[in-house]
Amino acid sequence: MDYRAILAARRVFLEAVAPVWFDENATTLFSDDEPGRETFDLTLKYARPTRWFHSRFRDELFAAARRRSEHAVAWLLVGALNEEDGYALDAIIDGLLGDTAALASAANEMAFLVQSSEADNPHLAIAVEFWRALLEADRRVVPADAMRSSGRWAFVTGLANEVWSQLTIQTLELTGGTIDLPIEVADRSKTEHTSGNSTRILLLLLLGQGEPWERDYVARAAIETLRAATQRPVDENFQRLRTRLIELGHHEAAEIRPDEDRDGDSPHARRD
Repeated sequence: MDYRAILAARRVFLEAVAPVWFDENATTLFSDDEPGRETFDLTLKYARPTRWFHSRFRDELFAAARRRSEHAVAWLLVGALNEEDGYALDAIIDGLLGDTAALASAANEMAFLVQSSEADNPHLAIAVEFWRALLEADRRVVPADAMRSSGRWAFVTGLANEVWSQLTIQTLELTGGTIDLPIEVADRSKTEHTSGNSTRILLLLLLGQGEPWERDYVARAAIETLRAATQRPVDENFQRLRTRLIELGHHEAAEIRPDEDRDGDSPHARRD
């Protein structure tokens, strides 16, 4: 490891013990040439973000994110979560304009950063607003394919199920039913028995693409959800999900009908 790599890895220490020297030499250390970019990438990999670094190297962070440097996207999002100047949510999206891979990484990384956050954590509110902003963006700015990586939100337990399900439905409608971590999305959707959101999510998942074992898991989750849903009034999503399962060869779904339908079949329920 040469001296530049050592300085990059110890950047936070140098900021603390030699701030004037480091401020004067930072431009040379992280110069806009191949060695400088390599050193910049090393500090992303081995150090941690600081307010000084965010204020000094915003443009360089965006450039690093676009060249797929490890942790670059995460550092941009940390700036947004900490409400650093220049890191507003729309600035992050505009800075990654049209870069499907970088935006997909951002969609996934933001969920990861707040995965353990409590419901009242202000970072969670900012992160959810970022998800909304990605969904509402012009598709020339945020291509639909970038939203496929939003499946990690299924792990964010601090986010209310109702909000999660609504945003997941919007995501799946945008991506044609394709999303990362479909098994985890299906598992979380099963907790939404009190509304038609669970059947809508599972229907969209079964309309999308995925590995055979993922589709089989989602189908089994859908059958379980349909059975639970018969205890309440059903909607169009219930019927469409049931039809989709039958189309896919899960014929046991044909036996799952709302309680009122079964009552109607009973001789005791008939009227002359």
